This record gives sequence, structure tokens and C-alpha cells, in this order.
Amino acid sequence: MSSVFTGNNKLTTWLLDQEKGKVDCSSVNGISLASRTRFLSLKYCYSGEEKYHILNKTFSVKNRTCLVLPENEPFDVQTLRNQVSVGICVDIGIHYLNPDFYEDELNRSYSTDFDWCYGMMLKEDGAAPLNKRLIHAIEGFFSNGKNGLDQRMIEIVGYLMLLQQELSNKSSHLRSKTKAAKQIQVLKLEKAKDYIQSSVHESLHLETLSKEVGLSMFHLQRLFKDYHGVTPQQFHEALRMQRAQQYLVTLGASVKEVALLLGYIDPKYFSRRFKLFFGYPPSVLAR
Repeated sequence: MSSVFTGNNKLTTWLLDQEKGKVDCSSVNGISLASRTRFLSLKYCYSGEEKYHILNKTFSVKNRTCLVLPENEPFDVQTLRNQVSVGICVDIGIHYLNPDFYEDELNRSYSTDFDWCYGMMLKEDGAAPLNKRLIHAIEGFFSNGKNGLDQRMIEIVGYLMLLQQELSNKSSHLRSKTKAAKQIQVLKLEKAKDYIQSSVHESLHLETLSKEVGLSMFHLQRLFKDYHGVTPQQFHEALRMQRAQQYLVTLGASVKEVALLLGYIDPKYFSRRFKLFFGYPPSVLAR
């Protein structure tokens, strides 16, 4: 283990060995540097914000989100001068990505191709339990330090394997002819899902969403349903209804208050949608 201090910046590194990779825990502000991944790399930000510039695209990693990058990928990263960014970089070496290793350790073999995860932003979100388990495994480096590094690497790669399989299964419904085209669509559709999840307290405007992800409204509707199994509007309403149920139970709010919290102008319309979704009116839960 080594620690490097530069002004107010701190970097702690745990190096396993040349084939197993390493883990960097950092607390920095106002940095700007160019680098390249050596192995499959997870860039996780616990607090603050880090901006990664890769292939003319910018990924903002903040608030317990994780960015997955392939091996040998050049990137630029920047953090704000007036904000401390606390994060973890996990470089997963070839030792853990060797099929023979997994045949011995987990009684299974798999491809080391993590293309489906490229540029994927993973959020600690209750609606995505796999993401949540992966991010909690990464956060174990904060609480446990160098203890159990090897086992934690195996755990993280296991979750990545499951994530890749999940994305691959979902993308099989997309109609693109090439793998590269599917990868681009997967990133856009995951971005669309993230945007909708962040818009649960307001109405969803399909035109705004289509501009945000770079798809026409027609293609967005079709591809989103092919990939997620529901339309953007259905996904959005399901999130709002689940949040409404939560607010009614935990906050003790009135039906009108919950309707306004979730961006419904007409409480009666909200009540009708709630009953259609759950089979009973919101007044059953309201105190």
C-alpha cells in the first residue's frame, strides 16, 4: 500500500500484483490529467463529481455512480477546484478475467468481453438491485481497506458478469444488425432510463427525452419498449405510482399533497391513475 499527498489531494493505492490489478482510493479537488486504463476499470465517485472525457463524449460521475471502462482506454479526467471529490478506481487484472480461473473458482467459464458495459453509468438505485450490490461491494474498500482485497475483486467481477449477461439479454431484442450499433443503442436507452428516473416528480415530455438521448421520438418509443419491455411513458408512470405509494405510507401525506409532490396538477386525475395501477384508490393509504 502507498499513499501520495499533493497539496490537499490524497491518493492511497493497494497493489495486488501485476496480473491482479490495483485499487486507488482518492480525495482530490481541482485536478486535470490524461491517463489510460491498463485493465478493465471501474471509476466510482462516492461524493463530489468527476468528469471523464472519452472518445469525444463526457461522462459525469457523481453521487454514488460508477463508470465502467474497458482495458487500454485513453481518457481525461477533471474535478472541480472548489469541491472535494472522494472516489475509488478499481483496475481488475487479467487474473480475474481468465476463463480458466473461473472454471476453477466458480465452476463456470465466460467471455472476457465486457463491451456491453462500456461507458455504462451504474447508479446506486433501489430499482436496480444488481447495480446496488455492485456499488456496495466497491464501497467495501472504504470500510475494509486492504483486508479481503482478493475476495472483493472476485465478488465485483461476479456482479459485472451478471450485469453483462443482463444487458446482453435485453439488447438481444434490439433490431440493429451490428454489435457496435447495439452498443450505442444500449447506452442511449440506459441514459433514457436514468433521465426518466430523475424526472419522477414531474411530467415526462417525450420530445425533451428524445433530444437528451439523441434518438427520434419514433425510434425512442420503439427501442425503449424492445429493450425495457415497456414504453417510456409506462416506465415513468410506474415509477411515479411506486413513489406515490411510498409517500402515502411513510410521510402520512394527503392524496392532494402527494399528487402535487409528483407533479400532478389535478389530484382527481392522479387518484384515477393510482387506482388503475394498483387496483385501489390512494385514499386507502392516506391518513
